[in-house]
Amino acid sequence: MTESIEEVRKPGGAQETIETKRIVVQEFVSETPVSNRDLNKKLVDQNIGEGYGNEFKVKATDLDKDYAKNHFIDLRKPMLPQILFNSNLTKEVYLDQVHRPRHYRGSGSAPLFGNFLEPLSKTAWYVIPLVWGPCVAFGIHYASQGMAKPALIASVCFGLFLWTLIEYLMHRFLFHLDEYTPDHPVFLTMHFLFHGVHHFLPADRYRLVMPPALFVILATPWFRLALALFPYYMAVAVFSGGVMGYIFYDLTHYFLHHRRMPGTYLKRLKTWHLDHHYKNYKSGFGVTSWFWDTVFHTEGPSFAKFAKTGKAVSN
Repeated sequence: MTESIEEVRKPGGAQETIETKRIVVQEFVSETPVSNRDLNKKLVDQNIGEGYGNEFKVKATDLDKDYAKNHFIDLRKPMLPQILFNSNLTKEVYLDQVHRPRHYRGSGSAPLFGNFLEPLSKTAWYVIPLVWGPCVAFGIHYASQGMAKPALIASVCFGLFLWTLIEYLMHRFLFHLDEYTPDHPVFLTMHFLFHGVHHFLPADRYRLVMPPALFVILATPWFRLALALFPYYMAVAVFSGGVMGYIFYDLTHYFLHHRRMPGTYLKRLKTWHLDHHYKNYKSGFGVTSWFWDTVFHTEGPSFAKFAKTGKAVSN
């Protein structure tokens, strides 16, 4: 990949640099699947985007051509039954295919259930701050009734820091169970609902942030753990800081996929996360930062290049 960049790169201005990145990304995505099984097998028939990093623009998948070639999920029909009731679908094929990104009508939402449950599978990004922002404010105010201000601030900040670790651990070991998922349609369906659908359709605007009901299920054990580890008011403050971190996480995640990012850090963070989706889903598990990836040595391809060259791949 690096050699290809060097071979085609020519001096002469920003336009040639952007064109170079476009060539490399299309070559990688259309020729090389995100799979450790066969790195030379073709992915899908059409390119899936132009540019990379901050310049990345998705291309709509050719639905007819994709299904004719891969025989995995026909995006013109409800997706879930095609996994749940497909007794011939093996885990090997599922994992290989679900981590090959498609784009349904660009950033659209392909049918998941195909019935009255369909709206429940979609969450707009602004729902997250609207639902959980007031909860965080109330939690911090409530904790302030039993804590001095310095302790309150320290506890909230500690909760924010803890969230970065939780974000990494849940993404790596819960969302990406992958090879540990039992080879059965029911468990493959659960994997798809939990996180697989996001890797299959990473540009879907309404299946990107976490539905509030799912967040409540995942957050409840953490709240109980906080109550067991800390004094009551401190536990509320730490948990509120963690939920604040979650809000930052989900909003960051959405905008990394759907906006051009300002500033060096956010530009590089976008490239970092695109690497996770379009190059190697077994690395780059941090979304709001790459701190824990560096601690646990799961850095993505662009980070490795940055460490080697000293130049960020950020556009």
